[in-house]
Amino acid sequence: MLYTQARNYSAIAMYKKLGYTFVPGTKDFEKEIHILKDLAKRKG
Repeated sequence: MLYTQARNYSAIAMYKKLGYTFVPGTKDFEKEIHILKDLAKRKG
């Protein structure tokens, strides 16, 4: 579980490093929400 959590957060950090900005209503924000929803699903 911790591995999955770390992987998801590092994915968000990676997106931010690549220059994505997570602003509500944008595609990048939708991507981040998707990652976080996926994380919540995996948690149980």
